Amino acid sequence: MIDINAHTIQWKEHAARFRRTIMNTLTPLKLGLAAALLAATAATASSTTENVSPSAQNEQMGATTGLGESHRFPTAAAATDHCPGDTIVWLHGPNLTYYLPDTAKYGKGAGSYACKAEADDAGFTSASP
Repeated sequence: MIDINAHTIQWKEHAARFRRTIMNTLTPLKLGLAAALLAATAATASSTTENVSPSAQNEQMGATTGLGESHRFPTAAAATDHCPGDTIVWLHGPNLTYYLPDTAKYGKGAGSYACKAEADDAGFTSASP
């Protein structure tokens, strides 16, 4: 006759030993993996912001065009304050184009002013002929 209680107890003891073995093996692996992932994430984060333009940083942070709101200005003067010496362009429409100051559509309609270098870096192109 088979003693089911004895087999059940043996099975539970075996399962408990197995769980302890697995946990003792996996816990250091988990900690090591977590440390490696954190180190890799920190290295990636620091390397992605070094030598990257503000527009590219905006794109990495989720801006769809790379030219986030902090690089779009309501006036040409505000854009000039942000990037003195750069040409100020007029962003208008969803097609990633801009207008130069000497064009008829510059500053017209809904849009914003931006620095030409940042707009170029963000993938915008001139709509001017």
